[in-house]
Amino acid sequence: NRILAYHGLNQLQNTERHGIRAMLNNASFKKDQLTITDVVFLLAPRINAAGRIFSGKKAVDLLLSQNPEEAATTAAAIEEFNTTRKTLDKGITEEALQKIDEDAFYQSALSAVVYGENWHKGVVGIVAARIVETHYKPSIVLVSDGEKMAGSARSIAGIDLFECLSECEDLLEQFGGHTMAAGLSLKAANFESFRNRFDEVIRKKLNNIQPTPFMHYDAELDFTDIRPKLMRILKQFEPFGPENMHPVFLAFNVENNRFTRVVGDQKNHLKLHVHQQQLPSLALDGIGFNLGHWNSDLQQQQTVDLLFSLEENTWKN
Repeated sequence: NRILAYHGLNQLQNTERHGIRAMLNNASFKKDQLTITDVVFLLAPRINAAGRIFSGKKAVDLLLSQNPEEAATTAAAIEEFNTTRKTLDKGITEEALQKIDEDAFYQSALSAVVYGENWHKGVVGIVAARIVETHYKPSIVLVSDGEKMAGSARSIAGIDLFECLSECEDLLEQFGGHTMAAGLSLKAANFESFRNRFDEVIRKKLNNIQPTPFMHYDAELDFTDIRPKLMRILKQFEPFGPENMHPVFLAFNVENNRFTRVVGDQKNHLKLHVHQQQLPSLALDGIGFNLGHWNSDLQQQQTVDLLFSLEENTWKN
């Protein structure tokens, strides 16, 4: 996979495919070098959004396009699909989390199974992943159309979703997937029974204990260690991906230097400008996606321990 990714990135870097160029233009891609991160966060969501919101054929048409004008038009349509996907994702996530907060069942449950009648089926997998991020419980999000429900499930470390759904098979119409993600359908009349059974299965697998989310890190690193030589060494490990993940480092006693602030449409991302307490003269910039809630602590000069990965940021050469 790493070899394929390496050569694939080189081809993408110099691609003459009009569709890929059009997507990168719409994503305001300005860097000299395309990375796996760019593929994952810029290209993949746009290709994915076509199938979620309209039809996967639209993405195929874009990738196969031989005409730059046609590619630009199709890419613009896909950009709208991606914007719609983000709006639906945000709205349905808020509704799903509210249902969980308001239902007494979830106060003690070790799983989350929710449904909505007007939710868009194309984004329920993303919403399930958001619920996992918030509550760290195996989560299922379903769309109801009267007599039937269908949707997607996402898991946490150590819980095999397919195995758990297999133990509820008699209450389901169909299901399929793997350890961390699955799809399923059931009769609406079976919802309560399924929700209870699924939670019993999860409870048994977890020995009745709510797990705590955790993150691995590879090494402790002071800001003084972050030098061009280290970046050159890290680049030799690229491209990163499953089984060869981007190294994560830990720095202690980090605090706001001067310009840390919240950014983004929803003011939910944290634009970092920080130093270590023992190194006030050495400040670094960073971005913490969905970490805007830490801003008040940093503004009050609270120190935090920071998990981070390293990237070179190029701007105006």
